[in-house]
Amino acid sequence: MNTSRRNARGEVSLQTILAKTVSLVSRYGYDGTTIARITRVTGRPASSIYWYFDTKDGLIAAALESTYRRRADEAPGWPDFDPETPLAEQLFRVLGADFTPAPTEAP
Repeated sequence: MNTSRRNARGEVSLQTILAKTVSLVSRYGYDGTTIARITRVTGRPASSIYWYFDTKDGLIAAALESTYRRRADEAPGWPDFDPETPLAEQLFRVLGADFTPAPTEAP
């Protein structure tokens, strides 16, 4: 088998496991997210999960970290710092949209 195809499939499998794990942790919490539940949702055997991770803790840590990294990569870049402009104003310019409630959200 072509190793580049195998590696690509392995990466897709890993990303699927990570994404589904984050979803389960957000729904059921740490204790409710079991390897059995992860295998059911991903459709992959436990051996597949243990191929990538030694423990449930390692899996959950990696899943959460991948989410944080993805969010950080999607965040807007920090513009050039201007010492003449107040820091709060610069922060609001960069992060304001993330902290502005939606019309349906109560303050």
